[in-house]
Amino acid sequence: MSLLFAERPLVINTQLAMKIGLNEAIVLQQLHYWLRDTNSGMECDGVRWIYNTTEQWLEQFPFWSESTLKRAFASLKTLGLLRCEKLNKSKRDMTNFYT
Repeated sequence: MSLLFAERPLVINTQLAMKIGLNEAIVLQQLHYWLRDTNSGMECDGVRWIYNTTEQWLEQFPFWSESTLKRAFASLKTLGLLRCEKLNKSKRDMTNFYT
């Protein structure tokens, strides 16, 4: 068995995790990756936004339950570290966009 990663690992800053919580630091780092290091998402009013369904987020964090994931996102919003908007043209599309 190889000790090298075959896929992109999740990376966290330990000082950040101590300040805001481990789960929140993991989510925030992954959001930072999607916003800064990829061409994913969209730009709206000069701000880059990314979006994933709950199921897509859970694919990135397969070690969490849906409720743990939602708590981490809610905590980041409460801390003022995450903005969440529904930027869709269709009012029926309830996809959340994050920045």
